[in-house]
Amino acid sequence: MIRKIYGINPVAEALHSENLTVEKIFIREGRKDKKIKKIISTAKEKKAKVFFLDKNSFAKRFGDAFHQGIFAEISSFRYHSLDELLEYKKEKCFFLILDSIHDQQNFGNIIRSAEFLGVNAVIITKDKNAKVTETTVKISSGSVFHIPIVKEVNLSSVIHRLKENFFHIVSTSPDGSSNFPSFDKLEKVALIIGNEEKGIRSNLLKKSDYIIGIKRYGKTNSLNASSSAAILIYTIGKALYGS
Repeated sequence: MIRKIYGINPVAEALHSENLTVEKIFIREGRKDKKIKKIISTAKEKKAKVFFLDKNSFAKRFGDAFHQGIFAEISSFRYHSLDELLEYKKEKCFFLILDSIHDQQNFGNIIRSAEFLGVNAVIITKDKNAKVTETTVKISSGSVFHIPIVKEVNLSSVIHRLKENFFHIVSTSPDGSSNFPSFDKLEKVALIIGNEEKGIRSNLLKKSDYIIGIKRYGKTNSLNASSSAAILIYTIGKALYGS
């Protein structure tokens, strides 16, 4: 269970999150730049306690992680449920479903792209996906604090419920069509990104309304999951929301 985060951007973003509370912040003495001063100021507004530690005490307590001289203790990260998301009625809605993304680097980068590009929520499974950890927070640069992360047991059931709520399901595949449908004509879209090696499971592909792929122009055989996700999220989001 995530309780500590580190790094200037993750801590700064956490202070503005509705998904958790920053309880304590530890800063290594000597850090006096503008970003640190802003964090201290925001922490006071949010009633978070700030502690300053000398270099040796800081290293003894937090080790050699790439922490940029700042650590924070937070309340437990709160996952959302699909029920919560479906309560909100929006004219345009864009969800991202991750099917067995195991690599923390990919997971964090996908969340960062999704939040930046206007995805409304990221849906993962309880057992077959990377979870939100300190690493996720760092790699996503704190973006994970600003987008609902939904954790459900069964993606087939999730897709069934989304379809009941008028979502169009879009899957990605190397063999998928590069002639994308008219996403601007749709109102609710859920994009599935598959496992780094195996792709999307066949039972989920069969439930999809569209199967799309990214056309290759160079010699590199494929893209990793996070790069593919960023391209497709941007393409679909731009059409869905308008330029």
